[in-house]
Amino acid sequence: MLFQVTIFLYLLHSSASVMCPYMCECALDDRGRYEIVCRRGDMANPIPIGQMDLGTEVLKIVPSEENPNHLTIGPIFQQFQHLEELHITNSFIPAIGFHPFWGVPSLRYLNLTHNNITSLLDYNFKGMMNLQELYLDFNKIESIPSSVFMHLSDLRVLSLAHNRISKLAPRLFLKLSKLKSLDLSYNDIVEINPEIFKDIQELKTFKCRSCGLENINPMMYSILADLIYLDLGYNQLKYLLADELEDLKKLETLLLDGNHFPVILEKSFSSQFKLQVLCLKRNRLAKVTTTAFTNLTNLIELDISYNKLDRLEVASFDPIENSLRDLKISGNNIQLSDVKNVLDKLVKLKALSIADMNYTDIPKGLFKMNPHLQFLNLSGNNLQDIHNLLYQSNIKLTHLDLSRNKFKGFDEKSYIMSEPKNIHKAAKNSFALQSSMGKNAEYAVFIASSSISYLLEALLT
Repeated sequence: MLFQVTIFLYLLHSSASVMCPYMCECALDDRGRYEIVCRRGDMANPIPIGQMDLGTEVLKIVPSEENPNHLTIGPIFQQFQHLEELHITNSFIPAIGFHPFWGVPSLRYLNLTHNNITSLLDYNFKGMMNLQELYLDFNKIESIPSSVFMHLSDLRVLSLAHNRISKLAPRLFLKLSKLKSLDLSYNDIVEINPEIFKDIQELKTFKCRSCGLENINPMMYSILADLIYLDLGYNQLKYLLADELEDLKKLETLLLDGNHFPVILEKSFSSQFKLQVLCLKRNRLAKVTTTAFTNLTNLIELDISYNKLDRLEVASFDPIENSLRDLKISGNNIQLSDVKNVLDKLVKLKALSIADMNYTDIPKGLFKMNPHLQFLNLSGNNLQDIHNLLYQSNIKLTHLDLSRNKFKGFDEKSYIMSEPKNIHKAAKNSFALQSSMGKNAEYAVFIASSSISYLLEALLT
């Protein structure tokens, strides 16, 4: 039925005198809206508004980075009384201007990413009371005055990532009580005053990745108690208090990778009953305490890779043994015996990454208690013999990464696994090929050295 309605609308537009600039493409999008897409680039002022259909609902001026436009924008969009989405990217726009979208009450989505906007002013967004999503990423915005977004009372998503913002003005988010997602990542925000969030307490997603944050005032978590997704990765955070996150009881995803945490204290996440994803990779963790994951009974994915861990306490995994499906511990100095003890407990595990661990062999029975294992990353080790891995018939891998090891040769039998399903990657090894490949192949192994690549098909018996 939806397809028939879309065809009808398209024919209706086609039968009328639809206007479409010669450098653009005009059609109905997947929601049946009339859309103009201009990708060619080298467009200069003025934007050819006069050549565009008045019934346009989606306008995308989106050239490539290699062939950008050189445009300015002003109050030129009022003729589009049905315009819902506007994208103008890679166009060297220097400023938003004096309420350029006044008189376009239908506008819900505005994307001005990848331009040269340096500042925002309080009159930029006048008349945009129905806007729901605003994207200003990849500009050169340095300062934003208080209340600059106050006209956007229906805004749900605000993204300011990849700018040059160093300070957040008081009451910056005044009248944005409906805001659900805020992204400040890749700016120069060393410190955040928790008071800034008092106007957006219903926020569900907050990202402040790679901003240079040195500490977080715990009051921020108290104000943003409705958060479901929190990304504070790649900052300069050095410690996490045991009760620091106690107010974030609704959190489902927590990304703290790329900081300087030396240890995860006891019960650090004990209030995060709903947490499903926890990423702590590339910190300085030397120890994970036995009660670090207390109460995380819904945790599905845990990443503690590329830290300074030399052992794993089996007891640490007691709270998550029934829920965990994806474990990443690559880049540590953990003995295989410790890994085996942990794997014996995680019987429902589906994905495991133990790359860059300097392992020379995979002992038989390592995955004896992991019959559901499908994804295995063994890249960057010193493996020379794959037989022990391939003859562990209890596992049915769909993805196997063996790149950056030291295999010297495979014979035909080495490829035989229990019901192989997919491509097995084995790049950047040095192989002496020892097999005559046959027909009826069910899977492939990709083999590459610095100078040559082979795609081999394994004959299954």
